[in-house]
This record gives sequence, C-alpha cells and structure tokens, in this order.
Amino acid sequence: EFLVLLMHIPIYFPGLTWGPSDVMGHPFWGAATDQNAEVEERQKWPLEAPQLVRDFIQSVKTAAEKRQLLAILTGHTHENGVVPVPCASTCDDSGVKQFTSRPNFGGGSRLLVLRMPNTAGTTTTAQAPKWQTPPPNRWMLHVDLDLRLAAAALLVFGIFYFWRRSRLPCR
Repeated sequence: EFLVLLMHIPIYFPGLTWGPSDVMGHPFWGAATDQNAEVEERQKWPLEAPQLVRDFIQSVKTAAEKRQLLAILTGHTHENGVVPVPCASTCDDSGVKQFTSRPNFGGGSRLLVLRMPNTAGTTTTAQAPKWQTPPPNRWMLHVDLDLRLAAAALLVFGIFYFWRRSRLPCR
C-alpha cells in the first residue's frame, strides 16, 4: 500500500529554515524557545519533544525509505517549501519530498497527480511526453501549484459563508 501523508504542521527535516514553533521535531523545540505560552494562555512546552513525536518522525522516514510513502503535504507556515525526506537508515535518497504550501486565501494550493504504469510495466512514449510517462513499475508524483483550485476553494467557502450568515438570527 502507498500513502500520501497530509498534515497541518510540517515535520522538521534538514534543509528547512523555519523555527521551532513552525515545525514538528525541530531540534531546538522546547521550553527554552516557547515564546507564546503566556499569549496563548497555556503551559510552557516540555524541555524536549516527547518520545512519541520522535518515534512518529522515525516511522515517516522508514515509510519513505521503503517507498511506501509517496509525499507529505503540509501547511501552517503560510509559505511554500519543498524538502527531501531523509532515510531512516543509511540509504542515499528516499526520493520522497515534503511539500508545504501557502494558504488558499493567499492563492496557494498544490495539485497532486498520481499515475501508475499499465500492468505490463511499460508505457507508450508516442502518446505522452517523456515528463508525463512514469518509469516502469513505479508511481509518479507530479506536484504543481494551481491558482484555479485556490479560487474554487474560496468560491465554495464564500458561498457557504454567506449562506450560513443569512440563516443566523440578527443580533
């Protein structure tokens, strides 16, 4: 089975420049870097990330290395970012990437297209350009920004918002 992991908060992997409050598993995450506890009226973070978080990130790396994970799609930072997911052990490259997108209200979106080769494991290059033809026996991941999806999402949200607003009692 193959999966695409959808998360709100990105996972920290080498290459990301966002700080401890923006990503899960940041090496400097902890009570010393928690600047919003008072503003958010909550307890300060623990001294370090719980073991459960570290185990989860290790599981994600393992799934990427075993080619079970195709991609990670995240948000939270309101910035675009792409970073490779490292292997859990010693492989050179898992081939998996984590994509972080800008928010829909800012025109950000990702279009995710997964293509699988035919059952014979071959493709016909005469019918499709080379960049569209997946290699034999592999999934191909094509990720692209698409403003039309963001506009459609905003339209649907706007319709719902105004419909819901018209049904609320006047104050």
